[in-house]
Amino acid sequence: MGATKNASFYVLSNSNVDVELGLNVTNWVPKGIDHYFSISWDYNGTILSSGADQEPLLVTLSLNVASSKDFIDFLVDNSVTDFGFDITVYASGV
Repeated sequence: MGATKNASFYVLSNSNVDVELGLNVTNWVPKGIDHYFSISWDYNGTILSSGADQEPLLVTLSLNVASSKDFIDFLVDNSVTDFGFDITVYASGV
């Protein structure tokens, strides 16, 4: 069994058009470690309105790590003591 870490935050649009959110994960360090992780979120496609009366939307990101011999071997073979990545949440007009 692997492990999961969650992080929650509120999103509020200040755009003048209705938008939908997207998620992009890049720049994994060390290279190749992304094969042992997955990142998901509970955002369900809710449209964020352009009006001033909108309610903040609570979103939760989940980072899941594999529990496998291959992952342990990767950590040992690459002397991994830390890792990193960039998450971008972006808005697209609808």
